[in-house]
Amino acid sequence: MQIGRYNFLEMLTSLLKKFQSDPKDFFYTVTQLMKPISETKSLKEDLINSGVLEYWLEYANTMAEEENSISIDAKIEILGFFTEVWINYSDKIEEKEEKANKIIDLLKKAIDDPSFSIKIIAITHLFRLLEHFGNGKKAYAPILFKTLTMILLENHANLELRDFILRNFMNIFEEFPNIPISPLFEPLIKQIQISENSTYCLNITDFMLFIFLSKSDSLGIKNAIQLLDFLAKVFLNQLIFAQICSLPMITLIFKHKNNETMQEFIVKFVKICLAMLYASERKKKANNPQNPNANISAVKAANNTEKEVISSQKRALIIEILRQICNVGSQPLVTKLKPLIAHTCLQIKDFAQKNHKGLIVILNMFGSAEDLMEKYEKDYNESLHEKQEQMNSFSNINLDNKYKSPKSEILSKKGKNVSSLSTNFVDPKALRAIEETKQNFQLKITGKIKLDAESQKNIEKQKAALRKQLEIRSIQQGVGMQNQKDVEVNLLFDDNAFKSKELSQINEENLEIINLDLEEDRDRLLVDDFNRKNHKVFKYLFLKYANSGYWTKQESFSKISDSKSQKISVSEIIKLFKEHGYDSLVNQEKVTTIMKGLSLLMTGNKSNLVTLDFQQFQNFYMQMAFLMHSKEFHGGPINLSMEKMMGIFRDEEKKQGLNVAIYDDPLLNFIYDSSVMNEINNNLHSNPDYVIPEVFFFFFFFFFFIEKGFKKYEEKRVKFDYYLPEALDLPENYKLSYDLLNEIISESLG
Repeated sequence: MQIGRYNFLEMLTSLLKKFQSDPKDFFYTVTQLMKPISETKSLKEDLINSGVLEYWLEYANTMAEEENSISIDAKIEILGFFTEVWINYSDKIEEKEEKANKIIDLLKKAIDDPSFSIKIIAITHLFRLLEHFGNGKKAYAPILFKTLTMILLENHANLELRDFILRNFMNIFEEFPNIPISPLFEPLIKQIQISENSTYCLNITDFMLFIFLSKSDSLGIKNAIQLLDFLAKVFLNQLIFAQICSLPMITLIFKHKNNETMQEFIVKFVKICLAMLYASERKKKANNPQNPNANISAVKAANNTEKEVISSQKRALIIEILRQICNVGSQPLVTKLKPLIAHTCLQIKDFAQKNHKGLIVILNMFGSAEDLMEKYEKDYNESLHEKQEQMNSFSNINLDNKYKSPKSEILSKKGKNVSSLSTNFVDPKALRAIEETKQNFQLKITGKIKLDAESQKNIEKQKAALRKQLEIRSIQQGVGMQNQKDVEVNLLFDDNAFKSKELSQINEENLEIINLDLEEDRDRLLVDDFNRKNHKVFKYLFLKYANSGYWTKQESFSKISDSKSQKISVSEIIKLFKEHGYDSLVNQEKVTTIMKGLSLLMTGNKSNLVTLDFQQFQNFYMQMAFLMHSKEFHGGPINLSMEKMMGIFRDEEKKQGLNVAIYDDPLLNFIYDSSVMNEINNNLHSNPDYVIPEVFFFFFFFFFFIEKGFKKYEEKRVKFDYYLPEALDLPENYKLSYDLLNEIISESLG
């Protein structure tokens, strides 16, 4: 270094390239020299000021673009070079946003390389950068974190890559405890729910992550309940993972045992466990043949034995998890769980004629099981007796014969009791139902009045806007104010002579900004319906690209941990559309122009929007879809252009090997089987009065937990018919001429 100190440019560029002609050797040597040079302030400044560093970066970019002509080893050395440059010369790289974004793009692109080695090395370099910038609290740390999260989701089906990324994330969380977990946890859980047992198969590394997260202090109560809910479903439905699920479940319960929300969730979970235990015990009793000499085939006996072994394992796991939950040391929680366990034990005793050993062991943890059973059995019998008396009060009141109807006499002859029309007993449930009906009716009336007032205001506002638009269009088309007094009529105007200044500034490329308030009700309803149905798709796209590495004003992890505060920038929007089939059709000028129009439309401010929130992003999507595809539908409804663009997005993601389930079923539900919902929808389509089923988790004694699985709602669909109104009463020859002209125009113009 001292020999060539005053001639850095020649020694470290042309001479070095001459002796190290292979890019692999050149970048290996440069990478080895970089750190020693950066440790000496004067050498570091000479390297930057002489232009050597800029030369290296340009040469590396050139080689990276010619990836097909260089070896795998050369690619690896180039990736290492970019990482070392950013670590050792971060001020130089970050002085221009494009340089930092270029390095992130190259590392992300390398993950799509066919070579598994390059994939692993690219991910390693991204984590190295995250670790380095995490120490210094640099602006690019959250960006790298979000980038790695998206890489994990996009490559979740690759088991080796997923394991490697998850293990590195655990190391990062352990090294930087202040990094929020929710930006990784929430999208990961959603991805598992969407793709579980198809492209996302759980393995031991996933549960290592769940155990790590359950112990982390960064996991808030909301995410803790989300994780516990997911683990509970796995525990109850996948026997192979049930044992390993219990550790993070108990850890979460113990950490948040005094939280009321957590206690409510635990009570629901325990109810479901007890219901499954009761059902399994009853099924076990039913499967036991009453006649030991009954003929049972060997195959059927073997199948029954195998099922019973699995059922007995599930029962044992349920007893064990209940024991651990009751042992966490929360007295309020135990008070809520004790009667549930005792009543289930009593119910099993009714048909099994003996106490359940596992439940008795759990009850002994609260004191004497016999005393508890006796106490709750007495309470149960008293409540049952009260209910029986209430039921008898209906049947014991007889009507006088003179007030009996012929129908009641027939029923009496058949031996049935006739209820009195007037009785002192009033069912509390009936009173509550009547009160709720009254309240709902009152709310409906009040809401209708408010809706009518708001509707009238919107109509007046729309009329005023339309009147203003009509005046502008009249001037633009050269139509004078013939119906106004004292106004000189001029029917000759220069083209665009009266065009609004703001309009010409915004629509620099003749882009038309849509204001839904000025559109027909049909268009507004269709656009709102499209946004509602595809809400999850929009949320998926927005969260995927917002704060993804192209906006350096991101300063902290708190921004990406709160989805409400997330915003998407111009460069991120361009990236989104370029990666979804609009590479040659979207540029910065076009995006900026639309954002100016949105700013004026939504805020009345002529200044350019720098970023968009989620609602603005949906509006921007509508504007882009109309701009790109409205001509294909010849002025048809706006939602047709939006559907066309959504279809192109879906096809592009499928080409990239990504999961497109959220596009195929935007209303994707993680709880119920989609085939069941499709069957119910088909039945409703053929018969609107079809009774939809309800899902009952369990019912035992007077404790029951009902979960309504489906709700019927009416979906509005707009049908378009184009025809001449009958009110015109046109002659037949006019109609024939119209049809002929319509056909000619349609064939000529499409």
